Amino acid sequence: MQFADDPHEPMRRIWVYPRGPVRTTLVALIALVLLSSALIGAVAWYVLVPSGPEASRPSPGGSLAILVTLVAYGAFVGLLVRHLARDVQGKWRGSIAISGDLLTLDLAPFRSLSHRTVRIRTAIRLADVVAIESRLEAYAGTAMAMVNRSYRLVRRSGEPIFLFEDRAIGSNVEGVSHRNLAEEIARRAGVRLRELGMASGRLGFLGIARARAPAWRDAPISDDAQETVWRKVWFTGAIAAIALLVAVVIRLFTMA
Repeated sequence: MQFADDPHEPMRRIWVYPRGPVRTTLVALIALVLLSSALIGAVAWYVLVPSGPEASRPSPGGSLAILVTLVAYGAFVGLLVRHLARDVQGKWRGSIAISGDLLTLDLAPFRSLSHRTVRIRTAIRLADVVAIESRLEAYAGTAMAMVNRSYRLVRRSGEPIFLFEDRAIGSNVEGVSHRNLAEEIARRAGVRLRELGMASGRLGFLGIARARAPAWRDAPISDDAQETVWRKVWFTGAIAAIALLVAVVIRLFTMA
């Protein structure tokens, strides 16, 4: 992603969040909402429809196991729906403009899925920008890990502003990079892009629930710890690729 010249105003540079990613996420969200509705209907059917030899569903013992499975799967899908709904809000809007000595921000809520971010609409003088900070953030479990890169703007007065994040770095689902945006803001403000190393957060449940971002004051982790994180990122990507391959093979055999 990068700034472009504003066709309506000379000497003004602007970036607007592209529509492609939000459309893709919205389609996935609608599909999951439909799946969640189907699961709710299935659970209601198993609860309300009588069981027994002459009933339209299995006996209580068998139906209980199916009911527990449906509820567990439904809860997981519900977490995915919540995760994607937040992602859609974060991608729905977003723009940054640089004109003269003024930086104008219109940033969406949930532009980060681990940091707590609210909508920001403000104008800042470039002379008030102290630094643009960039940091890798590791969210690692026992065998799995994901790494994001967060960017924030530090100003002379007022709280720092979280700008945006690069997601799933080093994996086969790596998102778009915002580094060009951060570098141009820093260049126009006459400050440097300050690299803060890698900090460690909490992965939570598969990164979609109870994840916690590291505090900006947290010290970076050691080089050895970073190597371990990157190995887990590779392993996570490999598992995802293998799972996809297995699903395709099973599909081909069931179609034969």
